[in-house]
Amino acid sequence: MRRPLAGLGRVGRPCHSLHDSAARPCQRLGRSLRPTQKASAPLKITPATCRHLIVAPPVHWEIAGQTDHPRVFETRTHRVWKPENSIPMNKKSLIAAAVSAVVVSNAQIVVFTGFNSDGNDNIAFFTTSALSGSAVIRFTDNSWNGSAIGSGGAFVGTESRWSWTAPAGGLSAGAIVLIDNLGTGTLSANTGTVSFQLQNNRGLSATTDAVYAYLGADNAPTSFIGYIANDTAANAGSIANTGLAVGSSAFLLTASTDIGAYTGSRNNLGSISAYQTQVYTIGNWALQSASGDQSIDLTSPDVPFSQTAFTAVPEPSEYAGLAGAGLIGFALWRRRAARKA
Repeated sequence: MRRPLAGLGRVGRPCHSLHDSAARPCQRLGRSLRPTQKASAPLKITPATCRHLIVAPPVHWEIAGQTDHPRVFETRTHRVWKPENSIPMNKKSLIAAAVSAVVVSNAQIVVFTGFNSDGNDNIAFFTTSALSGSAVIRFTDNSWNGSAIGSGGAFVGTESRWSWTAPAGGLSAGAIVLIDNLGTGTLSANTGTVSFQLQNNRGLSATTDAVYAYLGADNAPTSFIGYIANDTAANAGSIANTGLAVGSSAFLLTASTDIGAYTGSRNNLGSISAYQTQVYTIGNWALQSASGDQSIDLTSPDVPFSQTAFTAVPEPSEYAGLAGAGLIGFALWRRRAARKA
């Protein structure tokens, strides 16, 4: 029996005949594959990597910053080899069965672009890299007790907890997600699905409140990936021992902000992750705080929040270097292809 090759390889052309036998992987792929990493090392799949992957456990995969799941995963072609039970699985069934909820990690930051504690209460955010279908991100406006996860760290309070699940086809980096009606009405999202796990004391406080984004089980985070508050962290909710940092993965609005929305550019930086600092600069936000419902008073900002996605653009120096060779169109094509991969 031919053993599945361990590692990540590249081949010169796509293979359309992955073997259906449980005994061995595709012969053409087996001959062409050149391992570049040992199975004990993290595997990295990028748009530059060709379409074929055969791995033998134990391995961990890494896809565009997503890590820490000991499964086989292949992003580009129609089949993968799953050696632990010797059954070839197609891409669709593997995504559904193996990585339905394990598709984001600490490297995948939630960046908030809107916060509203007036009216029905709303938030808006994007993620810094693409999400696979059925990715789950959890949220709560309970406070963290300041201890580390696994060392007594826990949420305190009995406020709301909710989760958002990415659409089946996934979601690109920089795409905006709106979650509406956190306070009253039917909870909804502009893409994917959202549901409450706990509805106690629904809504966001206009005086002092914080929203945490995290991974893990309901009320049991394994890592924190985002935070926004309308007060200091000391008042609204601690970020001690969460791994979050103000200005990059956490953002503090002016105290007692009723509604705030990012108003800066969404198409001026070379990567989606580069927008974190720009978005989390208070001067790039419109804020309101007064009596009445500021979210529908026809003074910026109002809801619904903008759904305009953030896009990565080439650096000017990259254009300049390519202009003389007539390669700008090719560079743009490659950049678009990389984002879709």
